[in-house]
Amino acid sequence: MADPTSRRHGPRISARRAFRHFQHLYGNTTSAQDRHTQVRFGRISYLSSGPASGNVLGYVPFLRRTRAWLITNCVNPSSPADYEGRGGVARHYVGGTMFVVVDDTQEASLEAWEWQKGHHAEQELGFQRQFHPRPRPRSTPYRSVKWHLVRRHPGRILIRYHQRDCFTFDHVNVDGTPRGLFISVILSSGPNDRCPRPSATAPFAAINRAPGGYPLRHLHHQRTGPVTYLPESA
Repeated sequence: MADPTSRRHGPRISARRAFRHFQHLYGNTTSAQDRHTQVRFGRISYLSSGPASGNVLGYVPFLRRTRAWLITNCVNPSSPADYEGRGGVARHYVGGTMFVVVDDTQEASLEAWEWQKGHHAEQELGFQRQFHPRPRPRSTPYRSVKWHLVRRHPGRILIRYHQRDCFTFDHVNVDGTPRGLFISVILSSGPNDRCPRPSATAPFAAINRAPGGYPLRHLHHQRTGPVTYLPESA
């Protein structure tokens, strides 16, 4: 997820330089691929996974509202230059989806990248992430807020959550059980950004059914109110 920044908090490097960093670190691209590649700057939250908490937070994203460049191609991206397929065999693919998070620095540096092959029958995923979350989960105030169902589609639901001053969308945690889905919508306030602007996606969130997951019915709230990050091993 990428939220735009104000002019006062604009990037340190140009989009062209960020793209050169991307090519240097991820691999060269063709002119055909470049036509379908988007380069955007904003506060990036990397939502796919992160350190797990032993309460309604579930996991917290590895990156949360971090100033960086987001580079995406959902048509014809190539696999990373050093990508190894199954069995450690080096292969080169074209197609699928890709996103890369590039640091807003003069030195070429990646925060995370993900590439997924387009053919679902033999899906292969290249994935790299940082192992020291930014910012640290304990350093940020969180709130679990109320929500209600807006729309239901096959395999997908849309919910609307209650906004709160000085907090913005962080992530959604879904615990599936035979009794139904227990959902918490988590907002956060950055440790060095005490009153962040609401997320560009506010106040809605979509939840998709995972392959082989529980049906999207019998929806329940998890506890609401202030929440502190609590490692599962605590």
